[in-house]
Amino acid sequence: MSEQLVNLGSIMGKDVLNLTDGTLLGKVQSVVIGEDNKVSGIKVRKKAIGSGVMVIPFAAVKAFGSMVTVLSAEETTDGRDFLGKTVITMDGTTLGRVWELAFDAATGEVKEVMLKGSLLSERLDDKGVLPGEKIVCFGKDVVIAAEGINMEDFQVPQEEFYGDGQAVDDLLNEMDATEAGEDLDADDIIEESYEEVFDDMTESISKTIERTIRRVKDEVTSDKFKEQTEKFIDNFGEQTKGLLSELREKIKQIDTDSIKEEIRSKVGQKDEHEELAFMIVGQLKGKTVEKPLLNEDGTAIVWPGQVIGLKEAKQAIQAGKLQELLELATVSLYQEEVKEDEIEVEIIVAEGDSESSEDEEAFIQETVAQMEEAEKNE
Repeated sequence: MSEQLVNLGSIMGKDVLNLTDGTLLGKVQSVVIGEDNKVSGIKVRKKAIGSGVMVIPFAAVKAFGSMVTVLSAEETTDGRDFLGKTVITMDGTTLGRVWELAFDAATGEVKEVMLKGSLLSERLDDKGVLPGEKIVCFGKDVVIAAEGINMEDFQVPQEEFYGDGQAVDDLLNEMDATEAGEDLDADDIIEESYEEVFDDMTESISKTIERTIRRVKDEVTSDKFKEQTEKFIDNFGEQTKGLLSELREKIKQIDTDSIKEEIRSKVGQKDEHEELAFMIVGQLKGKTVEKPLLNEDGTAIVWPGQVIGLKEAKQAIQAGKLQELLELATVSLYQEEVKEDEIEVEIIVAEGDSESSEDEEAFIQETVAQMEEAEKNE
């Protein structure tokens, strides 16, 4: 292979450095192809969470090394995505899906395109490399190749050049998962973006601060400041004790067997994890957790302040953390509500047998212990 060739997998995930001011713009996600079948830009995922993706013109790229250096942070809209698109010949033969490509580092000209599946399924590795000149155009929906292409036109991928392609596989899987997620019913489950969650949290905190400031000003300017403060504290303590007592009684009435049976009846022949996750999110809609819920390897499933959505519920189920998720969400619900002046608690109790199993009794005792501990800390 020529040293001038660069394959997509070798640059994915690398940092992009703007040489004009020494700013790290983000990491390479992919490249885009222009109408002349040349790489027209480098797709960069920006550093900040939720900031999105930018496309740096290929002409601004200085070098492909341990990081990709560019001479400008100016963005372009020229170019199309190509990964995962179906490749069809002019005479209607489906060759496979685009999985990788290699381009000239100096000109951006596409020299090779690696395909996977369809015609190539006959091969052991399910992959094959097609010379760039065989591609007619990278279209909006599909990639068009020349007529008469068959198995003899494909070359065996050189592993020392393309590697294992794990980075490309991960991106394709992410794209497939995103497309599948678009089929979910938005009326049932609405997963907020990071930006929306942040905005909601900011608004809620601001309103709470404003209310507190107004109340403090009223209390301080009053002649009966001390007396009113003592009454306020006493009332708050009585309300908290009453709430704890009521909460203990209602938790004892929870019939987990009925809930489990209802979930089983609705799962049917569908994905058990997905259906169970829908049920859990329906119960915990808009709720968060008291402290981080972590996977066995230390990866966070849900952070405090992050709304529990379908994705988080499924991850908790798959990791065997569903019970812990329910416990953290229940405690968090209590802690959020006791902070308001007028405390309201609503617990949905499933109808059915009120007798608890040993596991359910252990869960109830643990929950009550947590609430008592929270009461001591107040």
